[in-house]
Amino acid sequence: MYNKGKKIDNNIYEINGFQIRFFTRRQIQSFLENYFEIKNIEESYEEPVNLYFVFCRKK
Repeated sequence: MYNKGKKIDNNIYEINGFQIRFFTRRQIQSFLENYFEIKNIEESYEEPVNLYFVFCRKK
């Protein structure tokens, strides 16, 4: 679904009336690494998107 719909801002798109922000694995890591110990990041495909499941522990 990335890059579909109307672009609102950087990595934010309006799709079917919802504003959706998309993240890369690296962005997720950089958001969390100062506050959490990241144990694992798993990627899962659920029609029509890829989801990241993040397992972490507060530092």
